[in-house]
Amino acid sequence: PNGVFKYGGGFPTGGTENGYWVDVVFSLADEVAPTIADRDPAPDSTEVDHGTNVVVTFSEPMDPATLDSAAFTLRADGATSDVAASVSTAGDTATLNPVDLLDPGTTYHVTVAHTAADLAGNSLCSDDTWAFTTTSALSVIDTTIADFSVRPRMNASGAISIRFSSIS
Repeated sequence: PNGVFKYGGGFPTGGTENGYWVDVVFSLADEVAPTIADRDPAPDSTEVDHGTNVVVTFSEPMDPATLDSAAFTLRADGATSDVAASVSTAGDTATLNPVDLLDPGTTYHVTVAHTAADLAGNSLCSDDTWAFTTTSALSVIDTTIADFSVRPRMNASGAISIRFSSIS
């Protein structure tokens, strides 16, 4: 026969002597769940700076509406509430920016909820959680003597200590 067809599934066996043309339509729908490709700070990192942001890179661009402060969280070990933070997204990257500096010598747990979804609506397969620990001491960035009215001293081992004459 000139044209073959089959109703339902299977190989076409029916036919007709008249021409029967078929246009095949393929749908390449995205049905693949996104994954987390990179985390910063990395899982189990230590000596992380107190002013760090948490950055997650996904395997594909994400829907910003699914990555908010409820879906991307940071919590200090033993705390009962999340660290206050803003969340921003750009393509395949989400950034959690804590409002305040992180506490020194503290382990923090990051969670990206399974509700985070790509642009096609596919969500993560499960919550993704990891931890990192901040440095034990705050670092001083601007250290000129004139700024602080201090008297620096060096001990026998070469360590410098600073004594503030007043705090205003």
